[in-house]
Amino acid sequence: MPKRGYKQRIIALVRGRSLKTVSRIIQAYRDERRKNDAAHRRRPRSKANAQDLCSVAAVNDKPFQSTKHVIGALGLDNLGDSTVRRRLREAGLRSRIAAQKHLLTSGKTPEVHY
Repeated sequence: MPKRGYKQRIIALVRGRSLKTVSRIIQAYRDERRKNDAAHRRRPRSKANAQDLCSVAAVNDKPFQSTKHVIGALGLDNLGDSTVRRRLREAGLRSRIAAQKHLLTSGKTPEVHY
């Protein structure tokens, strides 16, 4: 958009970003020709890809178990609950525990009033 002659303030309004953010993005593109975020040095992952695959396979076999059950079953006691949940989310598995359903047994039948 800056190449088209738009001012940074107009770009910020159109994109819904602050003027400072737009200015920083334009400067990064002008100086380094990058459109994405800069590379960061992050901590290495605390478990191997094989363990990721095992946890995904375990959840696929029994989809209604909680994250704590997955940790206990696979012996991943050194990992936190949120770490395993994040790794499963990265694999595309979300909301693995089913919603609560009303139990309908012979003693508890729904009452329908018309």
